Formats: sequence, C-alpha cells, structure tokens
Amino acid sequence: MATFNIPNIFSTGQVIESAPQNANWVAIKAFVEGISTGANLDASSISTAKIQDGAVTGTKIATGTITDTNILNGTITLQKLAASLQAYLVPAGTISATIRSTADTGWILLDGTPVANAQSLYPSLWAVVPASWQSGSTLLIPNMADKMLEGVGATLRGITGGSNSITLAEANLPAHFHTVNPPSTSLALSDPGHFHGPDGQKFFVSQVNNPPVQSQYASATALYNVDYYGSNITKTDTKTTGITGSVDIAEFNSGSVGSATTINSTNAHLAVNFQIKAH
Repeated sequence: MATFNIPNIFSTGQVIESAPQNANWVAIKAFVEGISTGANLDASSISTAKIQDGAVTGTKIATGTITDTNILNGTITLQKLAASLQAYLVPAGTISATIRSTADTGWILLDGTPVANAQSLYPSLWAVVPASWQSGSTLLIPNMADKMLEGVGATLRGITGGSNSITLAEANLPAHFHTVNPPSTSLALSDPGHFHGPDGQKFFVSQVNNPPVQSQYASATALYNVDYYGSNITKTDTKTTGITGSVDIAEFNSGSVGSATTINSTNAHLAVNFQIKAH
C-alpha cells in the first residue's frame, strides 16, 4: 500500500487552526478514495493470506463492482480457487477425454494402473467408485485402451465388456439357399425304331423274311410286305420310335465355402486417453 503523509503536524499545546486541520482531513479523504479505486494499493497488498475465510461475502460486495475490467489477467488461477469450488465445478469421478499423454492435475489416467492408498489420497473419488474398483485401500483403475464408453445397462456400472471382434456362428446367419448345379440332369436313350405287325410280332429294321413267299422291308416310317415278284406291296404297320424316362438325383451337399475368419468390429475412431477426476 502507498505511504500516507499528513500535511500538517501539530505539537502539544499548539493552537490548531481550521485551515491546516481541514487540509489534513482532505488528505485523508483523498487517500481513502485512492484505496477504493486501487490507486493507492500495491499489486500484492491484498492476498488470500490477508483475507480471513468468509470475510468477503455477497452482502459485502455491491452488484457490478467486480467486473472483468477490474480483475487483472491471470490474477485468479485454479491454484487460488478453493478445493471445494473445484470439486463443485468438476466433481470427483467425472471421466473426460484428453489428447495429452499424461493426466491433468487432479486427474488419473484410466490405463489400468492400480493406485495404492487411494482411500486416503483420494477420499472423494473413493466414495463414488463401484466396489469392484476397491481392493483394500487400493483403487483398481480399469484400462480403457481400445475401449469406448457405454451407458449402464446390460453391463453393470464400472464393468468393462464387449469385444472388438466377433466370429459368426451358423445360427447368426439369415435363412438362405445354395443353388446346386449338378453335372447332368438328362438321360440319353437310343432306339433304332421298331414295328408292331398284325399278328403282334415285332419286325426290326434289319429283319427280312426269306423268299419265295414274301419279303418285308422297312422304310423310315413304315413296314411293307413285298411278294416274291414285287407286284404286291402293302403297308402293314406304322413305325414306333422314341423312349422317354426320368432321372432321380439323390440329395447332396454343395461345395464347402468360408473359413470362419474373425470379423473386426472396431468403429472408425480417434484414439485419446481417458482420465477420471480424483479430487
């Protein structure tokens, strides 16, 4: 704080005149007003060590007297704020992501490293973590490497679950069919063609009765009787040709495909570190 000098000094028994006495009061008034504006305050004249707890309250601070123009840049830091205020702004147990390789002050990386004596070092965090994280007084920090955060539901609070890869089973596949293309589904049969005569006999193309009475020959479509002299030719029957049939192919499996290779189910992502508020 700046030094205050009284303009007029009076000695014992001296008669005090109004003019010098008033001058002293004017000087006192000016100095006090200088304190209220900050002109007569040193940079370090008011500190947390000089202000008693609870001395500055809302009822003692006029509305609008503390503004960003009245507070120097950098004068209010995290280290100067009370721990209770810090805990109020960011409670213990809050998880956040950071691109830093180390945890911020007051935070612990979720990298699976146990924290010994955490019950006494971080009582606020100890009070909110699930029982599965506690072993004696040691805090069992989960490892968030290659993991995402998920809401509590099928997986209980504080428990890791799931996998970054899966292997499909037959039951996981939708109903479907495999098209089977066998080597051949047709049957080839040959028949030279034959005739049914009037007497029920069958005469093949190559059959000819011996002379002298009668000969028979076959054309492409009919059988003819010919007498010995060739003067009498009669058609005896129409040629019958063709044989039909079917083939029954037994059930069989198609060729085997697939190799049961594990599927990578990791989403597209940005790798960061997860940290938890300890205080």
